[in-house]
Amino acid sequence: SVDFGTPAAANSAAPMALTGVGPDSVTPEPGADVTLTATAPAGSTVTLTYKVMYAADVVIPRADDAASPGGAADGVYAATIPGAGAGELVRYRVSATKGTQAASYPAEGDSRPYDGYVVRDPELDSATYPVLQWFMSDEVYQDMITNHRCDDYDAQATFAYGGRVLDGGLMHIKGQSTCTAAKAKWDVELPKGYTFDFGQNFPYPVKKFDIQNERVPRSRVGWEVAAATREMTVGHGTVRIQRNGDFHSVVTILENYDGTWRKAHGMDDVPMYKVQNYGLKSYPDAATMAASGDVEKKNPDDTDFTDIWELT
Repeated sequence: SVDFGTPAAANSAAPMALTGVGPDSVTPEPGADVTLTATAPAGSTVTLTYKVMYAADVVIPRADDAASPGGAADGVYAATIPGAGAGELVRYRVSATKGTQAASYPAEGDSRPYDGYVVRDPELDSATYPVLQWFMSDEVYQDMITNHRCDDYDAQATFAYGGRVLDGGLMHIKGQSTCTAAKAKWDVELPKGYTFDFGQNFPYPVKKFDIQNERVPRSRVGWEVAAATREMTVGHGTVRIQRNGDFHSVVTILENYDGTWRKAHGMDDVPMYKVQNYGLKSYPDAATMAASGDVEKKNPDDTDFTDIWELT
């Protein structure tokens, strides 16, 4: 026999909900305390975990008492995060339990370990370019610069743009000419399921993008010329980068030629390659070309280099 359960009957237990999690300001003033609220079933045990920059986690209970928003026992819980300094990153997560049920924010399975906010830096109010904030500990950054030049090794990073913080991103040093540069190019991948909207030069929000070194401006000029001629190109724009709250550089950001780009331009099934090193050369056959490492096949994910070898 087959057990079809009890269709149309009330569930025996609804999943526990944890909603409305957020601070009273996503850009608080330097030194200002921040109240962070969350809504959970009345009578729950709710805990806030937060950290400022790269300090240890701080765990504090959240109250649903007379001082919390809405008053006591209404399911709105509140806790206070002490004020932090200008440009500092504050990350947080929330957990709730009631009986045998539990919930968390970010939710179980979310690609972000924490949500967060960045304390307002008044010096950026007059910035010439939009500001992309990048947070990576100095130890990790120095390890990347010293030991992982262009080996595609990914490090964890947190990014903030337009008042939105995305924790759990990945980035690695990329390119040929910048493998020895003091300020290298970087390849950025935001946490799964999340994007940034970089504005009018980007026709849609992007998940992957490159940080281009502006030491030599010719690459940026090249993208601008390509866009002006209405060639099929990628989104690009100039931003100011703050790393850990301090000025890092002014850069061009470039959309990746990834699956999002291919789908948007009707090129899902078109073979795409990335030319490495010093460009295309002559090869005796397609297998030798594939083994050379001079060309990386991006789409489809196979080992057939016949078409680009015939081009050479």
